[in-house]
Amino acid sequence: MKFKIKSKKASLSLSINAIVVLILAITMLGLGLGFMKKTFSKATNQFLEVSHVVKKQMINQLKDSGEPVVFSAGEGAPVEMQPGEKREIYLAIRNVQDSAKEYEITNSSCSAMLETSNCNQVSLTYPSKVIIKKGDADVLPVIITLSSSITKDNLMIPFTVTYDSGAETVAQKDLSIKIK
Repeated sequence: MKFKIKSKKASLSLSINAIVVLILAITMLGLGLGFMKKTFSKATNQFLEVSHVVKKQMINQLKDSGEPVVFSAGEGAPVEMQPGEKREIYLAIRNVQDSAKEYEITNSSCSAMLETSNCNQVSLTYPSKVIIKKGDADVLPVIITLSSSITKDNLMIPFTVTYDSGAETVAQKDLSIKIK
């Protein structure tokens, strides 16, 4: 019996081609990951810049109004939203007390103009407590999420800001939401 020996050149050539393809694939993967990191870091920086601009505007709005608490939507202006929409607004609080205080933010039961069940289809997410130094202000996000099955309506949600574990009320502001 004779065995035929395969050419060593062919197997060596195949190995070199596999190594070259592997090196090219790793290089392309590295370039792709670098591009994605650069792109996302730019987007994150732009978001932070916008956040700082909104924070400055809110603090200026606090100073102009003379109020200790304001919503970014403006006094009495409704936040207009569509069913299924999620929106972030801001609540600014200024400490006019003689020392740093821990402020608590709560909301009371919602009231609807047309359909009371619409109140069950609104979700609010916000920090419940914040410590603010004497003379400083802080801007907090309030995320409003509407169910996709919510119907046209006008909702009113009262927010209360207190300190000293709820013993002292700073302000009560109504958040108005108009569902289109």
